[in-house]
Amino acid sequence: MTANALAEDSENAMRAGMNGFITKPVKKEEIKKALLSVSSPNIEIERREIVESKNEILKIGEKSLIDTVSAYFIELGFDANMIEKLVVSATESLEEALVELDEGYEKSNNETILRAYHSLKGILLNINCTYIAEKAKDLEMAMRDGKALNKIESDKVKLIEIIKNLISELRNGE
Repeated sequence: MTANALAEDSENAMRAGMNGFITKPVKKEEIKKALLSVSSPNIEIERREIVESKNEILKIGEKSLIDTVSAYFIELGFDANMIEKLVVSATESLEEALVELDEGYEKSNNETILRAYHSLKGILLNINCTYIAEKAKDLEMAMRDGKALNKIESDKVKLIEIIKNLISELRNGE
């Protein structure tokens, strides 16, 4: 997924070994089409099995972030394998972005901090965690507007705590 929208960018991505190319802003149908093109042909059967078995990926009746994420992917028509891969990928990406954010704050490097908030926002939007993504966006905008690091510290701490809880939930499937 990229903000680069030129035909040349798509061609370069395919030559580099990518199996799809989606430009931002992303539309739900584009994601579905791209992911379905690389997923199992037995999606409908597996989707039904997920809902019927109330397995680890989707626990019906509980309201949690993993439910929100899983329900979103099920709505898009993804099978259990694809959902698991997407959740693992999102979890790893969130962890990497938190490390980058921590390094940015350690070194007082505003560019790194901005990039980390932007990454967090994008990852969270990709898994339908819009409320948390909005918080990351707010901090990104505060940094862009030149707010002092100590002025946004409490919001940063809250965001990191929320994201760590989300990571834990995604890892444990709870």
